[in-house]
Amino acid sequence: MAPTTEGERAVILLHGLGRGRGRAVMRRMERALLTAGWVVANVGYPSLRRPLAHHAEAVRGIARTMHADGAREIALVAHSLGGLVARMAAAGAAADGWKLGRIVLLGSPAQGSIVAQALKDFAPFRIIAGDCGQAVTPLQAVKVPVPATEIAVIAGGNGNAGYNPFLDGDNDGVLTVAETRLPGMEADFLILRSIHTMLPLRRDAVAATVRFLDTGRLGGPPVSAPKSSARKPRPWQARSHS
Repeated sequence: MAPTTEGERAVILLHGLGRGRGRAVMRRMERALLTAGWVVANVGYPSLRRPLAHHAEAVRGIARTMHADGAREIALVAHSLGGLVARMAAAGAAADGWKLGRIVLLGSPAQGSIVAQALKDFAPFRIIAGDCGQAVTPLQAVKVPVPATEIAVIAGGNGNAGYNPFLDGDNDGVLTVAETRLPGMEADFLILRSIHTMLPLRRDAVAATVRFLDTGRLGGPPVSAPKSSARKPRPWQARSHS
């Protein structure tokens, strides 16, 4: 499913729900991480056609392969639904034998989505969003394990009432800031002025993500890319079709 790639610093990127060109949404993040010396798996997955556990198992398979190719540890960067996929996949790292690195969650429904809750019994939503549409409801999202590693949360908002007046509190138009939080489990947290779909495309979000994976902090001075070597990591672009 993916070319053999060598490198000790590996990261898997995961897009959100219903992204027809999901990998393209994470392309800027991919390029920045490649420049910083990471081996990158920018993963596309059929979010509307398979349940959360199926996607998590696929990610675990990619992680096992990257580990076999020499990755010392494997980080995860995920947007929206991808954050729940990442958390579920990370829970299997020890059993699989690969070391889990840091995780960055961008606009991910850690506490579930009140919007999904309101729509969960609406027939068109159930048909279009499938099992993963139900997975982002509050009752289901909080059941996804939170792995024991350093986790950064980046949320979208406008610092005031948010972009959607029908949501309670600051929000990115889809999720409230509160719905993205993991109280007592976050190594760092950042709010950026952004709507939900644009969050992984923002340059400041990309820069903060690279910085966190390198240093454990979202803020601070820019991280210098490592000096080039004779063997450069090539893009790993995996796509799950099963």
